[in-house]
Amino acid sequence: MTGLETLGFVPVFARETFPVPNRFVSTKLQLKGEFSGVSIELPAGAWPAHVTEGPSLTVFELPISWRRTGQDVAGKAVKFGPDGIEFDVPITISVPVDPNTDLALSSSCL
Repeated sequence: MTGLETLGFVPVFARETFPVPNRFVSTKLQLKGEFSGVSIELPAGAWPAHVTEGPSLTVFELPISWRRTGQDVAGKAVKFGPDGIEFDVPITISVPVDPNTDLALSSSCL
């Protein structure tokens, strides 16, 4: 999986690559099904004109070796692509967290 090679083999639960967004229209991109709460909202003018690769969202499991000893991760990991992109205006990223998760114990692992 592009962008996850350094992690070794990791289970991927959802992946979507979207077309290059129209710079003149606000757009919400989100996964389907179980992970439909994972989304990116791009206001008009946010997508850099020089970027010809569309955005992607990937939900995957972090390997145990990447977790800190004695602490848990709050849930699945999310990778947003393409790497290194700088938006022209602020965007909104949504990643739902189970309200029963004790974030005080897991936030240092995110």
